[in-house]
Parts: sequence; structure tokens; C-alpha cells
Amino acid sequence: MAHDKFIGLCLFAFAANSIFAAGGVYNCRNFGAKGDGVSIDTSAIQKAVDAAAKDGGGVVRLEGGKFISGTIYLKDNVGLEILPSATLKATTDPSAYNADDYCPQNSAIKKEHASGAHLISAVEVKNVSIFGGGEIDGSGLDFWFQVEGNKELKYPSKFKYPKWRPAQMLFFCESENVSVRDVRLLNAPFWTSFFHGCKNVFITRLLIKNDPRGHNNDGIDIDSCSNVVVSDCIIETEDDALTLRAGTSRLKNKNAACEDVVVSNCVLQSTCNGIRIGVGTGAIRRCSINNVVIKKSFQGISFIGAYHSNGGVDISDINISNVSVYASRPLNMMSDSFNWGKAGGTSSIGNVAFSNCVFSGTRTSIIAANLHKNIFGVAFKNCDFVMSGGSLICKNPVPIKTMDDWRKVKCTSDALIVLHAKDISFDACRLLLRGKNSPWTNAVRTVNVDNCRISETCRFGVRKPQ
Repeated sequence: MAHDKFIGLCLFAFAANSIFAAGGVYNCRNFGAKGDGVSIDTSAIQKAVDAAAKDGGGVVRLEGGKFISGTIYLKDNVGLEILPSATLKATTDPSAYNADDYCPQNSAIKKEHASGAHLISAVEVKNVSIFGGGEIDGSGLDFWFQVEGNKELKYPSKFKYPKWRPAQMLFFCESENVSVRDVRLLNAPFWTSFFHGCKNVFITRLLIKNDPRGHNNDGIDIDSCSNVVVSDCIIETEDDALTLRAGTSRLKNKNAACEDVVVSNCVLQSTCNGIRIGVGTGAIRRCSINNVVIKKSFQGISFIGAYHSNGGVDISDINISNVSVYASRPLNMMSDSFNWGKAGGTSSIGNVAFSNCVFSGTRTSIIAANLHKNIFGVAFKNCDFVMSGGSLICKNPVPIKTMDDWRKVKCTSDALIVLHAKDISFDACRLLLRGKNSPWTNAVRTVNVDNCRISETCRFGVRKPQ
């Protein structure tokens, strides 16, 4: 079955490229685009997209200039080619963008001070692509600098919110056969790219870079999508570099799951999470993450079963291998972000395998479930826990059993603490300490854990369960 799916994805990639090659090339300048960095070229670019779609498909080309634009709506069988000599740059004029309610799946994100506007929209379409080696600039700094004092702020200070900013720069929703490749996605004012409820998605060879002083500047958000390949990307963001999500509340297909996703050969950096898995009320399953470096991040890999108090997501069958994490807290796995260590909870995290990974950090990693042990089947094989620093270790440690306890300390003398889980295993794992007089005393501490197996091949000491 897996082999058949892989062949199917490859055939899609070949077919999509064939469609775009077979159709004509629609140069936006022939439709009135100026590309002078001053004129608004939205209408001209859209005319080129409409002409290509009317003719059955083709390539809409931007070359040799800076094209200022509001929302562009991609249509079936149309590829947007941005050549290395071209930049598609977002206008700061709110009237040039889609309305917040332009499609039923869309909405403004008021709690994050964002509208529902997008630079590129692809809703319920097939065979669409963005490619070409050029640049898409979301004009994030132009929005932030509208607020007095923001321009002078130095990181790690954070910008004050502008009165208005767009939402996800690239918005692909309930679309099929989607390809985004070989472009630079820069300076997004909100999430950079959002794939919601899509099927057959290729995301490859992207450079994504956003200002760390911003807010909510995710890199790639994959939500309730199936058959997805992410590869060979370099991402530097303020918020999550890459996420796997399962929010179906606004989709027409309420049964969509985030499933059959492969992430490989990427370098990720974030002031928040390198990779976040969770958020929503659906399912995230059968995902593989391989050959990834996560660096200079607050948290390396973060699992959250329930992000809010209503509902939660079921996460299962996640395979993470050959991943090197260099973060303050390398691993964060919680049944929920508000109430673990107590009764209740509807989410679960199960059958997660880590192999040949390095977890290097200065804060304790944590696996924490609710009292009914809704985190289970987590295996570590050939993994190193490399700890340095230690200044954050609580001088007066307290027993940690609930989220309230954890909030008081957020760091113990253990490389990893596991709470209220079951069926956790460690094979051929090591604790490595960096620096003289290291304050780290244990590799793993367990609290109320059923069947925690640590093989004789591991090279670390373990405190007895409390």
C-alpha cells in the first residue's frame, strides 16, 4: 500500500509538470503588468491567470521586475512561474485583498490580530503550482513599521500589532494536486503558507525567512491534508517553522485527517517550535519525519494533543528518525497544554517512534499525560540526550505531578521527565553532559508511568519512579 501511494505521488508530480508544460505561457506583461515596484499589478496578473484557465491551463509568468499585488486567485491547471529575476510583493492596501468571508472555509483570526486576507488563494481547485526560482515578499515589515516605534525595536523585543494585516500569505484550501517548489517566501506578515484540507501536495526546495520580532510567522502549516511530501526546505521563522494540524471545523469535508505526510531533508529554525504536531479536533496519523536539523529554537519538537480546553486531536503512528535537535527544550510532548496530570481529556498520543535522534538542549524535555495515561507507546532507539547549561534548574525542586507543578519550575535536573504515561521504552540511548560541574543528574525520571522499559544497552542512570 505504501509503495502504491509513493508511485501515485510520483505520477502526480510528473503529470502536473506535463500539464503546465503542455499549456501556453502567459506573460503578465502582455496583460498590462508593469513590474516597476510602484504600479499595482493585481488586475493584470489575474487576467493572465483567467486566460490560462479559460484555455485549459498553462503557465502564468512573472519575470524581470517587482510586481506589487493584492490577492491572486489560482484556478485549475494553472502554474504561477516566478522567475529568478522577479518578485511578487504584497501591497499594503487592504482594499486589494479578498474579503474575510470570500469562501466558507476562510475567516479572520481576531485573537491574533489578523484579517482573513491572502496574497495567493487556491480554493477547491486542481493541478495548481507555484515555482520558478523567484521570490514572494509578503511585505511584513511594511505592515509592522506602520506602528510608531516598531522600526527601532531590537530583537528579542516584539512588534506592536498594526491596525490591519493579512493572514496566511499562501492559502491552499481543499485543493488537489498542489505543488509549491523552488521559490523564496520572505517577510510574511502572518503564517507564510497554509495547506488546509488538501490532497496530493508537494512542497520542496523552499527558502522561508521571516522577522523574529513579528507575531505568528509560521513557515509551513499542514492542516488536515493527505498525501503530502515536504522536502529540502530551509525555514527561519518567529513562530512554528513547520506544523502538522487537524482542524476541520471550517472545512466542507469534516472527516479530513492529517495523514500520510513525509517531511525530509530540511533545516528548521524558530523562536518558538521547530516542529509542532497537534491543534484541532481531528486526527494526525501515519507521518514520517526524517533527516531534519532543528536549531536555535525554543522547543525542538512539540506534541500537543489539545491546545485549548475544548476537544483535542488524536495523534498516532509518527516515525521520527535521524533528526538533530539543538533547542532550549528539545522535546515537548503533552496530552494538553492546560490540564495534564489531572483527570479527563479526550485527546491521545500513541505509537511514536524516535530513532537515531539527538536531543541537545539546556532545559528538561517532558512527556506528560493525564491520569488515564493518554500518552502511550513512545519508543526511543539510538537516541542521545545532550545537556548543557543548567542555570534554569530549580534550586528548590518540588515533586512534579501536574501542569501547575510544572509551571513553578519548568526545568529539573533530569534530561527527560515522563509523567502519567504507559509503554515507554529506551534502547541504546545515552546521556551526554557538556561543560564542567554539570548540574544534570539523571537521563530520565518517571512519575506514575506503567511499563517504562530501559534496556541494558542504555548508558545513563535513572532515578526510581516516585
